[in-house]
Amino acid sequence: MRVTYDKEMREKSKNENTGLVTVDILDAKGHRTTTQIYANVKQVRYAYRALDHLLDLTKKTEGRRRTEING
Repeated sequence: MRVTYDKEMREKSKNENTGLVTVDILDAKGHRTTTQIYANVKQVRYAYRALDHLLDLTKKTEGRRRTEING
């Protein structure tokens, strides 16, 4: 998914030397919620760590589901 920020968000981010983080959640029913926030370096790092953790959980959960279905 391509992410775009409005002109004001990009300018404010540059002026304050912060990053921009987009959190996009798609639930099981297909409803999407998107939030865009300004973030300092620590928050951007945290966002990447949270993403990695979620991806790891997904891999583990998907493996369990396959085993339950096949077993």
